[in-house]
Amino acid sequence: MVTGRIELISSIRSVRVDTGGCLAPDEAFLLRRGLETLPLRVRRACSTASVFAAALSRHPAVLRIDYPGLPEHAGHQVARRMFDVGPEGVRFGAIVTVTRTADGKRAWRSR
Repeated sequence: MVTGRIELISSIRSVRVDTGGCLAPDEAFLLRRGLETLPLRVRRACSTASVFAAALSRHPAVLRIDYPGLPEHAGHQVARRMFDVGPEGVRFGAIVTVTRTADGKRAWRSR
């Protein structure tokens, strides 16, 4: 039970609702362990997205690829200035949007 001024309790309660409770020891361990490998996983996800986008951009069933790492993307030059430059070059993120052609199902099957 907590007692005190209603303004103080209300303020503390809103922080607890917004940020959640304390982590249990097991969850804290897993979070810390996951953070140690996060840079490696992000680099790998970005490089995989780049290879994936480049490969699909040449596929006959694909109408459009939205990935700022492709030179033909409208925002490529802006992305080069804004995104992270690592030791292996610019990382453009790990999200690729693919729009297939109307006859895309047939083109996928023919390959």
